Amino acid sequence: MFSPLLFILSLKHAFQHVLRNGSGTVKEKIKALFREVWTDHEINDFTASVYYPEEKIQLVKEDLCNKQALNRWYRKTIEQMLKLISNASSKYTRSKLRKALPEQFVYIVEELLYNTDSTNNKDPYYEEIYRQIVSLGQADKLIISLAYTTQRLVVDHLHVVGDIYDRGPDPDKIMDTLIYYHSVDIQWGNHDVLWIGTYAGSLVCLANIILICARYDNLDIIEDVYGINLVG
Repeated sequence: MFSPLLFILSLKHAFQHVLRNGSGTVKEKIKALFREVWTDHEINDFTASVYYPEEKIQLVKEDLCNKQALNRWYRKTIEQMLKLISNASSKYTRSKLRKALPEQFVYIVEELLYNTDSTNNKDPYYEEIYRQIVSLGQADKLIISLAYTTQRLVVDHLHVVGDIYDRGPDPDKIMDTLIYYHSVDIQWGNHDVLWIGTYAGSLVCLANIILICARYDNLDIIEDVYGINLVG
């Protein structure tokens, strides 16, 4: 059977996918948390929600025409996301977790995460929080925020080993992604240093880059991305 979600995932950049799944760590945490009560299909379905929440929400909306069914999905998914965040943040301090939480929802998420009322006296209070989230149209934003929070908690710091350039497509887009990553350091490779040297104005580095790009049929990046005229 054709899966629209799998098709969407196949179109995603491989590097982005590695970042989103934490090199498989996100799914391993989901398995450890839910494998006793979920089928493999349910695990894969929820994992997709964590990797690509925007796309998953859109597919669910198209599939669930009934508003009540959609609201139930919202409630269930938010609860599951909170369980996953609680598990993924178990080794962090509350202060560190707070910094990783979506600023717009930090107080609501903390209230739901630290529900320690064993008497059930506050159940109506928590039910009202969930109801307000959905009725105010904030469920989409909250689920998306919780998904990205999970990704951030699973990979607290990213260490990138070069070469970023000359080893695959779209290194410029990879760099754009890394610039905005929450915590990263890079061990530059010799190819990366060549590009840095070119940016600094070294004609020798530029000549080497042109040679390498010509060898790997990758001259487009020089003209189209970095605007270096190879004609004049």
